[in-house]
Amino acid sequence: YYTDKGKQFWLVTKGKGVLNIELKNESYKRIILGIDNNVKWAKKISDARFSK
Repeated sequence: YYTDKGKQFWLVTKGKGVLNIELKNESYKRIILGIDNNVKWAKKISDARFSK
């Protein structure tokens, strides 16, 4: 989707938790996914990002 915030990719289905990933310096500004264990994945991504 193209929004006033930039290009976004959405893949969300009913019954799944939502994972929102904000990107910098990429063609997509956000990726929004409907996945199981969304809180766990958000923590894994955050931990990996800040462990550098």
